[in-house]
Amino acid sequence: MSLRIVHMSDLHVRSDARLPDQAATLRAVVDEAIGYHPDLWLITGDLYGRTVPHRSTPLERATLHPEVVRMAEVAPVVVIAGNHDDDEDILGLQHLRGNHPIHVITSAQRLTVETMGGPVALYCLPYPTKRSLVGDHPMSLSEAQQAIEERLAGLLGCWRHEIRKGRLECPEMPHVFLFHGVIAGTKMSGGEVMRDDEITLSRADVDALPFDYGAVGHPHLRQELAERCWAPSSLWRNDYSETDPKGWHLVDIAETLSEVTADPFYEEGFTTYREEDDRQACTVRRMLSPCRTFHTIEVEWGDVGGLPGWITPPPDLSPCRDAEVRVRLQVGEAWVGSCPWGELLTAIRAAGAVRLAPERRVIPSQRVRAPAVAAAETSEAKMQAFWETLEPPPTGAEREAAIGALRELEGR
Repeated sequence: MSLRIVHMSDLHVRSDARLPDQAATLRAVVDEAIGYHPDLWLITGDLYGRTVPHRSTPLERATLHPEVVRMAEVAPVVVIAGNHDDDEDILGLQHLRGNHPIHVITSAQRLTVETMGGPVALYCLPYPTKRSLVGDHPMSLSEAQQAIEERLAGLLGCWRHEIRKGRLECPEMPHVFLFHGVIAGTKMSGGEVMRDDEITLSRADVDALPFDYGAVGHPHLRQELAERCWAPSSLWRNDYSETDPKGWHLVDIAETLSEVTADPFYEEGFTTYREEDDRQACTVRRMLSPCRTFHTIEVEWGDVGGLPGWITPPPDLSPCRDAEVRVRLQVGEAWVGSCPWGELLTAIRAAGAVRLAPERRVIPSQRVRAPAVAAAETSEAKMQAFWETLEPPPTGAEREAAIGALRELEGR
């Protein structure tokens, strides 16, 4: 059999000024993906928002639900929960109606899904937490760590056995691993924050699973995290620090390589895996999404030979067309009155910027008690610098919650 999969992840649909851009991008991606006639849709977590967890708003559901229904009209849809997802909230997707079922997975499990290309075995591991793996039983940190490692080792060992057994019973059936979380060596995109206490899978453990394709969510940066195991990136940029291209994956799995390379793509991002003794052939195609470009302009105004002027060269405004632009100005306190800040913003709008995020940092004439806070260039960096002055500093979970709330506020 031949199986075609559309894999997307980390949508973070949210009710703010970017929602229209997100809705248009999602609609365009689904339109394009439908044209490739997929047999299965995979969404590997973080459907809504940036808070942890996030309960969707009516506007967010009105954006995502119709697109999920359009997916289900074509092929089965499988969604696993991410760290930003509220389990009860995303389970509502199962009540949507299309020609094919919508499966929402909130706990580790194996399931077989019938597709137009035949059955496919899915091994689903939503975002792992202590509660989901070993419950809320009182135990020390070392006891909890040991219990989590034993639980994961047992689960992955069981899945290795099931994949090998499945190959013998039904050699033509593909086996696909779904995971939202961290695999050792994971790289994050831009301003993403990784918690210090996140449960991490070792690459060796993941490599030992002989699946045909691994679909991973959580990092917003596209990367291969283990053999045949990919994160496709988020569908759009969620932060100005995310400058990498965004997109999704079109995956073909078949018993022989000739079945999936009859009409190959030769552009950057096309990866081929030949059939092996314990795996089928697979191709992974990187598909770029038409999401909004984010652009940052950094300028400084101050003393130029005793007169006020631009210390940095005049910015190139051509990348501002159809982009969301962050403008970061640094100006000495003595030169604020002479700075043509308003004229610069007007010029950027005239260059075609869709949205502006102006940030003005005034350098005070007098020294402050916390120079690290004053030197920080963003609100998030100022918070991080301030936390370093506290004793004891906030925990990783407290920092993540505060940063999530700050981003939500700044987004609005």
